[in-house]
Amino acid sequence: EDGGHSYLVYRLDPKLHQLKLYWQKDGKPIETFEQLHQHVHEQNGELLLATNGGIFEPGYEPTGLHIEDGRELLPLNKDAGKGNFYLEPNGVFFIHNEKPFILSTSEYAAEKRQPEMAFQSGPLLLRQGKIHHRFRKASTNVYIRSGIGLTDKGKVILVLSEDKVNLFTFAQLFQERLKCIDALYLDGGI
Repeated sequence: EDGGHSYLVYRLDPKLHQLKLYWQKDGKPIETFEQLHQHVHEQNGELLLATNGGIFEPGYEPTGLHIEDGRELLPLNKDAGKGNFYLEPNGVFFIHNEKPFILSTSEYAAEKRQPEMAFQSGPLLLRQGKIHHRFRKASTNVYIRSGIGLTDKGKVILVLSEDKVNLFTFAQLFQERLKCIDALYLDGGI
């Protein structure tokens, strides 16, 4: 609990836990956690934790970059638009040489890396320890929210709010309580 709000927090070490993206099975979107669990089980895997990996379009298509097992299934989205995904700076979470990173979309585009896995979402909650400049403490735009953060030790932290919070409060949790240096918004209205 933090500031009267409750959160589910999962900390993981990418050296000990494998992070994977799953979008489709046999060319069709995986639409439920039950379908995902079955798919992982069929591959002789064990699902420890699952969350929505960003913002999606109708038909369950990721809005931006999506790389699974080193294969780019959707390109980086540098378009302008409305909604949280397009609130700049938005960003990319990725694993490169077994290390996790969060960069802004423009930083990622300039880097030209070939990650093992990546997804794009937005907005960035934190970048280099600073809360997104457009977030306001008094905002009444509240939802159940999910996000992913990185500590300076390379640990990954996944968070789901258990009650409705605004983006400033959510970012502040990553900054102050979870001691993240970078964090990316995944989804809201869950």
